[in-house]
Amino acid sequence: MEDRRPVSVRLATWNCFGAPQSLEDFLEGRPFWPERLLSPSVIEALSGFDIVCIQENFVGGVHERLEALRVAGGFSELWHDPPGPDGVDKTLVGAGLVILSRFPLKARFLRLPRGVGADGFARKGAALAEVRLPGGRELFLVNTHLQADDGRVSPEECQAVRKDQVDVLADALRDALASGAPTVLCGDLNVPCGTSEYERLARRLGEGLSDHTARAGLLTYDTEQNDVARAFHEGGPERALIDYVWTSRRAAPTRIGMELVAPLGELSGCPARYEGRAFASDHFGVGVEIFID
Repeated sequence: MEDRRPVSVRLATWNCFGAPQSLEDFLEGRPFWPERLLSPSVIEALSGFDIVCIQENFVGGVHERLEALRVAGGFSELWHDPPGPDGVDKTLVGAGLVILSRFPLKARFLRLPRGVGADGFARKGAALAEVRLPGGRELFLVNTHLQADDGRVSPEECQAVRKDQVDVLADALRDALASGAPTVLCGDLNVPCGTSEYERLARRLGEGLSDHTARAGLLTYDTEQNDVARAFHEGGPERALIDYVWTSRRAAPTRIGMELVAPLGELSGCPARYEGRAFASDHFGVGVEIFID
């Protein structure tokens, strides 16, 4: 019998900056500064959550470390989208989506419209997961990573791709929202808060979901504060909220804040030609505690 008592769930979303930075790195499956992904600060921060949604798990060197993180953090589940080349849309790598969970889950991959620029090499998509919570209830969870701004592609073209991707996402959310199921959409949407593009996003999602990251005034991408973001910035705003947590009425956050904001301190393996401090990623993470009624 299903237990109808309220459940509190701790959830985080984090773009781990798992993209290789050269052809050599790609062929060897190595992301930028792989040692940061298993630093004590990252393990401690992510181990404080029940569910962690991660983006940019593009190469083997990232997935190996996320599996080690699953063990170190005591997570029972690690789901990732199908890796490697795709014959349908002729992409070289998967969507890079990962879900770590302490609860059982069933997930499937939803293909989104293909990206442009560097994103055209990755299979764009979303992870749609049914998470079995204590007491028997289910949380409908979506983890995604939309088209990034790219200095080699016009802003208008990037926005047009994101619009098409958001439309597919909104359609995929329709049944869960209509059923009243507790629903969370999170990830790197690459839509800067406060822009006309964000206003359209809010109109498209706002009937069934609320954006709690914008309400909290978070900045998840900041080249002034984050040395990795500054070193690898390639397009789009230099300071913005682009990583989000949207929830339905029955999954209301009681706490929200940024995660992995401080430098990691002394860390081995600093890449040649990088002179900045060690940060966990070029993005800051977002952590929420959600009350499921």
